[in-house]
Amino acid sequence: MNTATAPATSTTAPTVDAPLNERRLLYWVAINGASAALTAFPLPLTVKCYPTPQLLVGLETLQEARSFQTLALTAPIRVVRKEIEAMRRNPKAVCIAPPNPQPPTRGSTTWSSN
Repeated sequence: MNTATAPATSTTAPTVDAPLNERRLLYWVAINGASAALTAFPLPLTVKCYPTPQLLVGLETLQEARSFQTLALTAPIRVVRKEIEAMRRNPKAVCIAPPNPQPPTRGSTTWSSN
């Protein structure tokens, strides 16, 4: 199990519109390979995650995030991609592709915010 703490460089969310970003809290799903990790509580758009995932999806409710996590873990990849494309067009959802994703690991995902 990987118990390393998140390095300061594992940034994932942009800081455009900083005042708005600091106030908006979302439930996040980190997609990395075949895994999909979910935050247990809402975090701001300045969220950080270790390992840095291939994609972070932020949703307004825990129910939405859980539903997406279940879909990501169980549906065929073409269905998952279609749902991600729909989310990219949804102004209530946030999809972030971090610049330097790390390989998937065994163990838990570490979440933090600035």
